[in-house]
Amino acid sequence: METVRLAEEMRRGVSIKDRMYHLQVYKSCFVGEQAVHWLVEQGHAADAEEAVEIGNRMLLLGLLHHVCHEHLFQNAYLFYRFNLDEEDGQVADAMNKKKPKHKTLAKIMQNPSWSLAKEVARVQRSLNKVEKNTENGMESLAAALQQVGEDHTRVVDNLNALKQGLNGLNRSLISATSLLMMLTVIVILAFHSSRVPAFMVLLLCLFHLLEVYRYGQKLQRIHIPDYFNVYQQNVRPIEPIPLTRAPSLQETSLQHLPPLGEWRHRPLLLRVNKSLVNTEVLNKDMDRNNLPINGNTPIEFESPYFKGRILVYIAGLENSPDNIFAGRRRQLQTVVQGRFKKEVSFNDVFTGQEWFRPLLNLPSIWFVNLVVSILSAVSPTMKASGITSGKPSLLAKLASSSQVICISPNEESAPDITAPYDEDMSAVGNLLCQEDGTPIKAGTRKKLLSSTSTLRKLSFNTRDVYTFSFWQHALDLSTMSLNTGIGNFELAKYLNSQPVAIMAKTRQNEYLWRFELWHESLVVQPSNSS
Repeated sequence: METVRLAEEMRRGVSIKDRMYHLQVYKSCFVGEQAVHWLVEQGHAADAEEAVEIGNRMLLLGLLHHVCHEHLFQNAYLFYRFNLDEEDGQVADAMNKKKPKHKTLAKIMQNPSWSLAKEVARVQRSLNKVEKNTENGMESLAAALQQVGEDHTRVVDNLNALKQGLNGLNRSLISATSLLMMLTVIVILAFHSSRVPAFMVLLLCLFHLLEVYRYGQKLQRIHIPDYFNVYQQNVRPIEPIPLTRAPSLQETSLQHLPPLGEWRHRPLLLRVNKSLVNTEVLNKDMDRNNLPINGNTPIEFESPYFKGRILVYIAGLENSPDNIFAGRRRQLQTVVQGRFKKEVSFNDVFTGQEWFRPLLNLPSIWFVNLVVSILSAVSPTMKASGITSGKPSLLAKLASSSQVICISPNEESAPDITAPYDEDMSAVGNLLCQEDGTPIKAGTRKKLLSSTSTLRKLSFNTRDVYTFSFWQHALDLSTMSLNTGIGNFELAKYLNSQPVAIMAKTRQNEYLWRFELWHESLVVQPSNSS
């Protein structure tokens, strides 16, 4: 099982694509020597020889094979393919065209386990196709439901317009009735002293009185506000379904959290949700489901795109350090240090908050816009997306929203993340340093990197060690409340049992790191009376 798990990890780590050799295209394959390099680099093998042994164990189990079934696994420029990447019938065609040249390989292919592995891979490919077709069907259904929601919105808008028109008619009828009453009085006064027979004046007055009565009856029959309110109370709007795939209910279930009594820093819990992101905690004495807060020992972690360490400081807890929060307004401070595993543009790395279910009980849209504008003033690159939809987010560019950034050429020269350090991005080049080569201030860096054109010119590389510091004062995590400047708002009734995230990801949704901060109010929902 360990070899199978390692094969799955290697399949995600090596470059699998269509390759050409001697004018023939081999689909969905990887290079043997690149796989050997990956196994050694990731620490799964001590040297190339051991990596080749691991590859041949995978080949023996039927997990991978040479594209033409002519070679064992070798540290050479040979093409191999995972059975999961085979198209139906492709294995049989390749085997029928050529017989294996290597005797050992021929024996392996006659082994029943090889046939069983091929059958398992075929079933897995079928399941992948079913999953893909299901996703496509769900996307079509989501689009259809979204269209129904839009049609419903147009109906409500038309009813609003009808309501306004009928209210205008009400006002017109009232004005006409008042005018008729005035005309009646004028006629009575005009003809009172004339020679017109009295019965004619009486008939005219009765006519006007009948008109007033008729208009009054019309007014009584029109109850537009009542009809409209009944419609709103009985029809529940259909909310659009996000077309991007959200985590399943099992992945976001509160049952995956440890019991409240076991939380190390109750009312808060810091954890890594492995069902959502593939991040490993490397400290052997730490539980990824119950990580330390306000500690002096960094949390060592590794994801497929970043390897480093993190410290999380939160005010309002019993162990909140005075040297971080005393005399300062900040409520949260986070320090992350490490190396990127692939080069990525400054313009394509984001940090902030994202949720996978709708937010609840949102106030008026003008107030939501006010809160977003406050956050945008703090971070000019902050963008709000789908706040009232099924997948809301508040994201900003990592390079321009970090309070302090330091770039170091190696681990030895990198700053100690348990102590304050200075801004230094001079390694990027002249753009982020002064004429004499000294680093620019953090405020100047934020202003320069608020421009998208500038962000596109720069990239995070895989050589240097990057240290990021973040802090903020608006969100009090110890009480899970937001201070907007005009009042405090308890967030539990809005977040829909979803945590606050400490995260960074690429534009392609590749998570560099993602930690979850839970508050007990998100787990124990307040009653309606409270």
